[in-house]
Amino acid sequence: MKHFAAAVICTLAALLAPGCTRTSTPMPPTSAAPTATMLFCAYGGVGTVPDPLPPGYETDFASMVIEVDNPGSAISGVTVAGASLLDEHGAAAASLRRVDHFVVLPTLEKPGPKLGIFAVYLNPEGTAFTGDLPTGRTKLRVRMSIARAPSALPARCRLNLGGVGASPLVIEGKVDGSWPT
Repeated sequence: MKHFAAAVICTLAALLAPGCTRTSTPMPPTSAAPTATMLFCAYGGVGTVPDPLPPGYETDFASMVIEVDNPGSAISGVTVAGASLLDEHGAAAASLRRVDHFVVLPTLEKPGPKLGIFAVYLNPEGTAFTGDLPTGRTKLRVRMSIARAPSALPARCRLNLGGVGASPLVIEGKVDGSWPT
């Protein structure tokens, strides 16, 4: 009650005498830059392939699912600027060759005892990502061919999103496994 009375007196005094004003601590500025979290990462091959392989035939792929939180206004022109699978020392074990598909995922069921993480994140659902990132949270899946089968067992994955600021947004996470071929 004492603080309320003091605030009322100071407010009235400020109206009558401009010298009596209350100072406030400014709020820290909020960041409008997007952030992202890696939800899933896996890699694998295509199984049976022609022998000999035709030139340019892609046999190794990776799939990454991220959740992007964009607190600012919508952003257009978002692209995959790079991606790689990393070994335990952080060196590239395999890198992006070509983006196969880049989709916005619908609301997904959470992985659990009856529905594993691979079934949730590798399902064929999704609509093509146009490069327009709306305000709020968006789940995106990138499936890409990789230049070669990983030279070492990948421990982590990295995805770079371009078009979200002065430099790419780098998202890293653990590798959840490989799919059977």
